[in-house]
Amino acid sequence: MSRRICERLDRRYLFCKKVEILLGEIRAIVLGEIRAIVLGKIRAIVLGEIRASQSSKSYNNKIEKS
Repeated sequence: MSRRICERLDRRYLFCKKVEILLGEIRAIVLGEIRAIVLGKIRAIVLGEIRASQSSKSYNNKIEKS
């Protein structure tokens, strides 16, 4: 009798562990994607501003030279 209960508990435990692992992986994927999107946007904004400032500098230099 107790052995059957233990087997059921073991199965439940394993199932719970599998669910925890799955949830952990899902959470990691979701958080990773959110982080990647946010970092990508920040990087794009920063790079865009750097490029814009460089191109405006070179544009200003061309005007000054001519």
